[in-house]
Parts: sequence; C-alpha cells; structure tokens
Amino acid sequence: MFAYACIGILFLFVIVKCIQYGWHRKKSLDPETIDKALLGMLNSERDKA
Repeated sequence: MFAYACIGILFLFVIVKCIQYGWHRKKSLDPETIDKALLGMLNSERDKA
C-alpha cells in the first residue's frame, strides 16, 4: 500500500512539473526578441559614453 502512495505522489509531481514546463515555455521570449533587447541596451550604453 505504501508503494501505491509513493507512485501516486510521483505521478502528481510529474504532472505539476509538466504543467510548469509548458507554462514557462509559453512565457519565454523568442531569440529575435532577445537579440533586439540586447542590441537596444548596448546602443543606449554606447550613446551615454
């Protein structure tokens, strides 16, 4: 019976991690957006100097 409880907890843990992974993947930026943001920061620093 203890083994079934452990398997159930493990199953719930895997489900939660899959949901978190999917949610984080939707929130992440695409490489083009990251490149534009980095270039904007570099250009603003260069203009200040």
